[in-house]
Amino acid sequence: MRKEFFKHILSALPILALLFFATSCANENEGLSGGKAQIQFKLTDAPSLDYAKVVIDIQGVKVGVADEYYEDDNDPFYDDTDELDEVEWVTLNISNPGLYNLLDYRNGEMIALAGGEIPAGKISQVRLLLGPDSYVETKDGTEYPLKTPSAQTSGLKFNLHETLLADMMYSFVIDFDAARSVV
Repeated sequence: MRKEFFKHILSALPILALLFFATSCANENEGLSGGKAQIQFKLTDAPSLDYAKVVIDIQGVKVGVADEYYEDDNDPFYDDTDELDEVEWVTLNISNPGLYNLLDYRNGEMIALAGGEIPAGKISQVRLLLGPDSYVETKDGTEYPLKTPSAQTSGLKFNLHETLLADMMYSFVIDFDAARSVV
């Protein structure tokens, strides 16, 4: 029974609460190339008492950038059915590809995950490219693999409809909620 409960699936829907971005001061933007924006992603987790560890194998981060959105007039929420013109996928520099125990980054603790320069434009989606070694460890020390149906091939996807201006720096926080994300 308990083992059946731990057929874990990490689903993108309740996982991420991506916090709004903040731009830095103009004097911190020196050195950026024309037409580019500087972007950084940090990782944190909401407090969870359910597990001893929630380890995610993050191998890469990609950002989809385009010049213009093609809006679907029947989509008032500007979400999945809005399309981007000629999306360019940019692979960011990841600080340390590999295993991240989400529970190490709670209560205001964060870790820099990835960053780099990307073309200024509209971000549609961010993808965390996951490796095969994600798992949870229960309080009694038992480990169960985390299964992510499509995240190992195309990435754990989350939508982010933001416009990034050239010569600016942006910082985003990926806030997992391990207690609600592991099913």
